[in-house]
Amino acid sequence: MMTIEEVIKQLKDLRKATLIEKNYKTFNVAIEVLEKEIPKKIYIYDYGKAHCPVCNTDVHGIGKIDFCFSCGQKLDWEA
Repeated sequence: MMTIEEVIKQLKDLRKATLIEKNYKTFNVAIEVLEKEIPKKIYIYDYGKAHCPVCNTDVHGIGKIDFCFSCGQKLDWEA
């Protein structure tokens, strides 16, 4: 089974080979969606607020959420 990173790389290679703008845009959307599935470390500031590393939305509150409610990025809460 391929990893998400491997699929993204293959899509980027296929995107380079296409000359049809509609297909190019389709590849971009697919890559963007898959990249959101790769967890990114959140930013935790000294005053305790946590922010999404992609859109900078405040994501702290009750419990730890798995995805940013604003942009959909998968979040990594590990220090």
